[in-house]
Amino acid sequence: MLIEVLIFILICLFVIAKFLKRRPRRIRFIGGRGTGKTSLLNYLLSYNYKTVPTLERYTIKYKNCTLEEVPEKDGEFLTKYSIDDPNLEYYFFIKDLEDYEILRKLIDMKKFNLKFVMVKENLESKKEDLICLKGDFNLFKKIL
Repeated sequence: MLIEVLIFILICLFVIAKFLKRRPRRIRFIGGRGTGKTSLLNYLLSYNYKTVPTLERYTIKYKNCTLEEVPEKDGEFLTKYSIDDPNLEYYFFIKDLEDYEILRKLIDMKKFNLKFVMVKENLESKKEDLICLKGDFNLFKKIL
């Protein structure tokens, strides 16, 4: 009798878990101009467009993620890059390792879920908060 009740409870939990919809991950792409944010989004959507500077914030859906590209604003560093919500994942696109060293000192890494992304550099990264795509956007698909 006890085993049957446990099996019934396990089946119910499995059915409930199966039908509950997972909340999509919210990811924000931030960084300076010319760092590859828009190119990566176009690649994920299979668009083959020439990119232009992003002037307004926009959001796209990709798999179970909500991806948001945010342009730079005026103001202090966190305001400039819209780093304001500790519940979001941030991918900060940078041009070189020098930017990485400088920005790492400016951002409270414990407060925000932030990783740095370099698109063009052809180097291996041993740092867990730095993703080097080496021009291959497929590497980012594996992260998502």
